[in-house]
Amino acid sequence: LMAAPTSELELVITRVFHAPIACVCNAWTDPVRMASWWGPHEFTNPVCELDAWPGGKWHVTMRSPESVDFPLRGTFIEVVPHELLVLTINTEKHPAGWHAMIKALDGGANRETLVTVTFSEDRGATTMVMRQRFATAAERAAHANLGAFSGWGQSFDSLEELLLKQ
Repeated sequence: LMAAPTSELELVITRVFHAPIACVCNAWTDPVRMASWWGPHEFTNPVCELDAWPGGKWHVTMRSPESVDFPLRGTFIEVVPHELLVLTINTEKHPAGWHAMIKALDGGANRETLVTVTFSEDRGATTMVMRQRFATAAERAAHANLGAFSGWGQSFDSLEELLLKQ
C-alpha cells in the first residue's frame, strides 16, 4: 500500500494485487464481492447495491461493530471495463456525530467526493490507483485526520484477502 499526498485536494492510494485485472475490477462492480471487502476491518455491509454503468447508482451501508450505520450513496460517472471507474461518494446520510467531527475539523464539509480508480495489469499482477478528490484542502485534511487512509487501507487489505481466496 502506498499513500501519496500528490494534491492538497486528493487522497491517493496505490495498491498492487497479485490477481488478474478482471478479478480486481469485478470486486468493485459485483455487489456480493464488494460487500465482502468494503469498509474498515470489523465493519459489515448489510446493504450493497451496485449498478455499474455510466449514470448507474450505488448504495452501501457500512455497519460498525457497535451497530452504527454509515450509509454511502453515489453515481457511477464513467465505467471502462478493466481500466477505469469514476464514481461519486455521498456521505450525507452518515450519523450526525460523524458530520460534527468533520465540521469541527474543516468548518463545514462538502458531503460528496469524486473517486477515480484506474487499473493496469503486468504479468498477472494488477496495479490499482484510487484517487478521492475533495472540494477543499480543509475537507481533505479533515477526512485524513479521521482516518481515511487507514480506512481505505483496511478495505484494500480485505480486498486482497478476497482475491487470494479466488
